[in-house]
Amino acid sequence: SSPHSTTDSNQPLSEPPTPMWFGTMSRMSPRPCSSSASESRRLTVIGMSLALITREPALVVAGFLVVGLALSAIVPIAFSVAGDLAPGRAGAAISVVTTLGYGGFLLGPVIVGGLAELLGLRAALGTMVVAGVVISTLALHVGGRQAQAEKTGSSSP
Repeated sequence: SSPHSTTDSNQPLSEPPTPMWFGTMSRMSPRPCSSSASESRRLTVIGMSLALITREPALVVAGFLVVGLALSAIVPIAFSVAGDLAPGRAGAAISVVTTLGYGGFLLGPVIVGGLAELLGLRAALGTMVVAGVVISTLALHVGGRQAQAEKTGSSSP
């Protein structure tokens, strides 16, 4: 039997579950593990830090578990925010979010894999942490500008 076989229940899988697997399991649950972007951000930082800092396989898997659970709520949150930002054009806004999401889904592994070849896997995954910090900072900045525009009654972001 191959090392990846799942038919033999006594044989462990040779590779740990991925964040995508944990995210899928969380999305199938009746209540998502995080209901806001700030909760997701905190849990993602904790999980990726745990996965990148330790070399203990069980802790690495636990870190990816936290990341998968935290990020499982991001897509519905992103769709909701896109619809709220453009109420008259919610369909167009959600299609832009979907297109960007699929672009990241297709290009992300290629970029991380290429960086892993050049720099090593930990450094490549570390770039995801840096990208997450940049995205979070930009989101907070845009959100602050949006709130300021709503207070003053202005329609410009």
